[in-house]
Amino acid sequence: MKIVLYSPYLPNHFGGGEHYLFDVATCLSEAHQVYIALSSPTKLNTKKIKQIRHSYEKFLDKKLTKIQFISTPLGT
Repeated sequence: MKIVLYSPYLPNHFGGGEHYLFDVATCLSEAHQVYIALSSPTKLNTKKIKQIRHSYEKFLDKKLTKIQFISTPLGT
């Protein structure tokens, strides 16, 4: 199953809510394809998405290899 998780605070916030969101995403990614939707009025390029992924991996102190990040106009 494909699952998309969205928070209007991504990619600009690093706090408890984001920590829980990624915990849920990590658990779901064991059995499903999980996508994190990043709110942006224009499509984010691959380099920017990799930078955002790296920032959250550093913040959470864990790899997010099973989770894919996608750009979306939601919330803009």
